[in-house]
Amino acid sequence: MQVATPRADPGLRFLCDALAHDGAAERDRRIAAFCAATPDWPRLVWQAGCYGVTPALHGRLARRGLLRLLPGALADYLAGAAALNRERNGRLLRELAEVAGRLNALGLRPLAMKGAANLLAGLYPDPGERHLLDLDLLLPAGSLPLAFEALRAAGWRQVGPAGMTEHHLPALLGPGHIAPLELHGEPLDLPWRKLLAAGELLASAEPLAHGGATLLLPPPRLRLAQAL
Repeated sequence: MQVATPRADPGLRFLCDALAHDGAAERDRRIAAFCAATPDWPRLVWQAGCYGVTPALHGRLARRGLLRLLPGALADYLAGAAALNRERNGRLLRELAEVAGRLNALGLRPLAMKGAANLLAGLYPDPGERHLLDLDLLLPAGSLPLAFEALRAAGWRQVGPAGMTEHHLPALLGPGHIAPLELHGEPLDLPWRKLLAAGELLASAEPLAHGGATLLLPPPRLRLAQAL
């Protein structure tokens, strides 16, 4: 019995081709064919939003000279999304510096993780391409109560469920801030803890000056390991 191979969703294929870093000619040809076929553009916008990649599309397509293939209104929408996210990320990095400064005053150097770490490392050609939901900082587990209570005393309010999860404390939101903050004792939840432990991250990280504060930044291979 021959089993039919399921066809890839055209919209998702477009997103993968558009966001790929290699910029292969074959990908560009597929993108051109997709755009010429009068696709369901509203559905594509919805898919990009679901995966949090809307801000990244403008820069990636522009650098490859492919924005001209999109309807003008869609190209304008993507440009606006990228600009707004660039502004938002700048604000989030300022919030990160404020938190790090308060923790430095306690003798702690928090380790930046996930999207914030990659922004600090300059991974993206345009910082507006990375969409962040929150800020994640790693500390030695024994210092978590001190850090949490110090931020609460400084006006941070709890916005996450009460009690500690397997790897982080309840989320906090600072006065005037726009993104929640999670203080982690481990980088990964169970059952993946053995793949990447807090000790390995902290031992391999390098100090980074940011906004008058000092954070720790993991090396690229461990940032990639956590992402995977």
